[in-house]
Amino acid sequence: MEAHAIAQADYLDILFDNRNKAYGGYLLRKQHGERMYKALLMVVALCASIIAYSMLPDNKPIMQTPTIVERVVDLVNKDDILPPKPPKPEEVKHEPPAKKSTEKLVNPEIKPDNLVLTPPVDIDSFIGKDPGPTTTDGDPDGQSVATNNNVSGSGTEPVEPVAPPAPVRYTEVMPSYNGSINQYLAKHIRYPQMARNANISGRVLVSFVVNEDGSVQDARVERGIGGGCDEEALRVVKNMPNWKPGIQNGRAVRVLFTLPIVFRLE
Repeated sequence: MEAHAIAQADYLDILFDNRNKAYGGYLLRKQHGERMYKALLMVVALCASIIAYSMLPDNKPIMQTPTIVERVVDLVNKDDILPPKPPKPEEVKHEPPAKKSTEKLVNPEIKPDNLVLTPPVDIDSFIGKDPGPTTTDGDPDGQSVATNNNVSGSGTEPVEPVAPPAPVRYTEVMPSYNGSINQYLAKHIRYPQMARNANISGRVLVSFVVNEDGSVQDARVERGIGGGCDEEALRVVKNMPNWKPGIQNGRAVRVLFTLPIVFRLE
């Protein structure tokens, strides 16, 4: 290689001067940078393709595993249950009827004129009045007041049945279920299929009366959630066995009770 060409030649030309450049070693070294640049571009393109593919929406259907639906019934501690307050009865004031005027009735007795102290009563004075033991003023349109104590009747008339006493809210000893009410409800409640299909859950409040003998009566739904849950809760409450009755002053009394039953899907 001439001296003026050395300044313009690279190290490969100087290294392969007077050597066979067609052998392959020269060409490999000459194109090394270009090949590295192409390889880098290919790696970057591959990484970009992978990232872009991962960001594309997946149109394949998602296979969902079936979920197991469990029936869970939450119960509130019976000591925390407060019976609803019955409405306060309205006081009805009864005004006594107006009394009718009466005129004293004197049985006639025959006496000499000189012994008569009270003159006989004029018959016209009884018009619009009732006979009575004394003379009193009253309303001419009023009602007559009986003055005798005679009681009529044969004594064989049927006696009207006496209504049971109204249930109370609180007693010294509140009613209690014989056993575990949680186990009873968990065993007998069936989650309605209509509520399952509609995904209905919530709390049903059922009120009922525990009688003196412990029997359950007058069960009704105070607040429901629909989907057949109200009817199911009412059915289970009506079929409950007898409770231990409430005690007040040493005797059994009727008690109004409220039981919340929770239907929940998990």
